Amino acid sequence: MFQLTPENGGTRVDVELTRRPTAFKGKLLAALLPVVGRSSLRKSFSGPLKVK
Repeated sequence: MFQLTPENGGTRVDVELTRRPTAFKGKLLAALLPVVGRSSLRKSFSGPLKVK
């Protein structure tokens, strides 16, 4: 699910992912994703979404 919200000089994009892993590897990934994923996604989207 995602939501677009207008903000000063741009648009805020909120994304919600729901995972229910069963295997150990999946549980480990689910635990690390909120920590590592946020900074990784922010870096990935900072260039393409920058206003010129």
